[in-house]
Amino acid sequence: MDPSFEFERALLILDLDETLVRATEKRLDRPEDFRAGQYYVYKRPHLDSFLQTVAGVFKLGVWSAGTQGYVESTVNRLLPPEVEPLFVWSRLKCVRRSDLESKEAYFVKDLRKTRRFGFPLERTMIVEDMARQVERHYGNAVYVKPYLGEATDNELLLLARYLLRLYRSAANFRTIEKRNWRQQQV
Repeated sequence: MDPSFEFERALLILDLDETLVRATEKRLDRPEDFRAGQYYVYKRPHLDSFLQTVAGVFKLGVWSAGTQGYVESTVNRLLPPEVEPLFVWSRLKCVRRSDLESKEAYFVKDLRKTRRFGFPLERTMIVEDMARQVERHYGNAVYVKPYLGEATDNELLLLARYLLRLYRSAANFRTIEKRNWRQQQV
């Protein structure tokens, strides 16, 4: 790495469902953290400390393929007051695509839409559980295991350490191989 590189603030975009929370119409085997419409919402373990840690270094955005009302309601209940996201986007900001084989629609997050906030794509990352939703920007993605409600999940503890190390060591996030990031935590 170039020793003259000055670390500029970076943008970290967080997916919502199966990344930060599990929202389900059927209650799990424990009390939910809150309700959002007809959904029982369960926060991923260590979410609060994860948000505090990454918000100290990154500017944060939340981008979900969920509906606008659900996303806004969930984020309002999820984020502590001191963690203020730069934006909260729903599927309205996604590009709608169709799977030619299954004929099902899916939503893609085109990170070029975030450039208006002044962050170059080289200093932008997205935390996502589904590769298809960032198919235009694989180099910006850090993939997490989908969160299905397990109380013993520790993904966010590992992820916070990894993201901080990456922030400090990489001028261009897109050039770093991130697919095996968990193995780098051992």
